[in-house]
Amino acid sequence: MTTEGGLDVVAQEKAITDARKKMNDAGIEVSLFITPDEKQIEAAARTGSQFIELHTGAFAEEFHTRWARLCRALTRENPPKMWARRSLAPPIFPNCSG
Repeated sequence: MTTEGGLDVVAQEKAITDARKKMNDAGIEVSLFITPDEKQIEAAARTGSQFIELHTGAFAEEFHTRWARLCRALTRENPPKMWARRSLAPPIFPNCSG
């Protein structure tokens, strides 16, 4: 069971549990796609679902934001001469341009 940003299992625990039971009775294992929040994880466990998947979109977006900020700082405040051409950027900073 899934949504774009993760199920709200806390708010829909009974309905999700009932749906999980019907699916299991039909021989279908259930995985819930949820936000990585302690209350959501605990509620998902109570539903009896066989698996959970954590929605990591917020983490990925934060990583992208921090990476871009790091690249700007590196190239603005301390631009290494060897980065004069993007192709010479060291592998650890593949998307930073000098």
